Amino acid sequence: MTISAELQSISSQDGDGSVAKGIHREVIFPTSGAGIGLVNYQLTPDQSGALIIAGDATGSLFTLPSPVAGMQFEFIYTIAATSNEHKVITKIIASEFLIGSIISASETVAEGMDCFTANGSTHVSVSMNGTTTGGEVGTRLVFTGLSSTQWAVKGVNQGSGGAVTDPFDTT
Repeated sequence: MTISAELQSISSQDGDGSVAKGIHREVIFPTSGAGIGLVNYQLTPDQSGALIIAGDATGSLFTLPSPVAGMQFEFIYTIAATSNEHKVITKIIASEFLIGSIISASETVAEGMDCFTANGSTHVSVSMNGTTTGGEVGTRLVFTGLSSTQWAVKGVNQGSGGAVTDPFDTT
């Protein structure tokens, strides 16, 4: 068996993505406008597989597309929100839900670790305020489509300022 040394293009690679030999992945790094503060960034199905790097102190707001089994988005937070919050929400909050768990730890409380679970029937977002609900530097979340109504979520959430509380929300 021979392994090709040629790069295979999966998307247009128009400068907004990242290509490395053997790895083809779009990188979304909002620097102004959509995805910053309270300005919504609506992810699209063709961005599935993307790495979203959220790095603005005014927070971030991302809306997932309607889930399709196997669709996936990964979020990494490089700056804690000091105003607003870092939030990822489903597209249709009346019928698209989160299921899964996030391990949360506090950098300021010894043994301040907990695991929070989304129930798959009422939780529609992960909201992190940069301190007690997490979203500190190094937080990593992965959302994977399970069906037309559910996103699986897993992640490690870093908080500060006390014990980290539940980042899952119903709004």
